[in-house]
Amino acid sequence: MSSQNTSTIFAYGTLMYPELFSLLTGKHWDTEPATIHHFKRCTLNMEGYNNPPILIAAENHSVSGVIIRDINKSTLDLLDNYEMLHENLYQRCLHEAQISNGTIVPVDVYIKGTAAIHSENLWDEDIFLKQQYASYKDTVIPNFLKDYQ
Repeated sequence: MSSQNTSTIFAYGTLMYPELFSLLTGKHWDTEPATIHHFKRCTLNMEGYNNPPILIAAENHSVSGVIIRDINKSTLDLLDNYEMLHENLYQRCLHEAQISNGTIVPVDVYIKGTAAIHSENLWDEDIFLKQQYASYKDTVIPNFLKDYQ
């Protein structure tokens, strides 16, 4: 945690892209490359979704992503809704991420929830960028925001 009133999150999937994160939150954020250990990034199997990534606990695995600091409570509430915590598809937990200089940073991270069904297939970032990024930018996030407000 950055302070009593803000959080640092680790983003490893659709929200690790500054354009998508800013579109969702309505604000520009600085990101910093980081790695989280003891997880692997698989795909969530859910009808109507294009196999979004989900973290599964896994020894001897690491996932690259970014940390985003100074997330206030209202933004964290928005992210919790986006990540469908209320449906138990994801759960937010405190973990550690490692930034490039080796420093360990406590982070909130969204991992597999109790209702999530996942594939053992690793999430393919290239497929996301080529086939799904535009859909998240033009449809998924705007539709979520319309329903959220």
